[in-house]
Amino acid sequence: MSAWCQSSIDWAYPPDPSPWSDEEREALRRRARAALAALREELGEGRQVRDESLL
Repeated sequence: MSAWCQSSIDWAYPPDPSPWSDEEREALRRRARAALAALREELGEGRQVRDESLL
């Protein structure tokens, strides 16, 4: 997921807009939310994982 996220930036000129489509951005948001939910479930009630995403 990290490598996929890195492809959202035009590394030749990072200030340019992302080369991703709206659909690809939404797909990343869905996967990130799913990963966060899985992590929280795996860790259980005794742990807190903050969502600090800008997604």
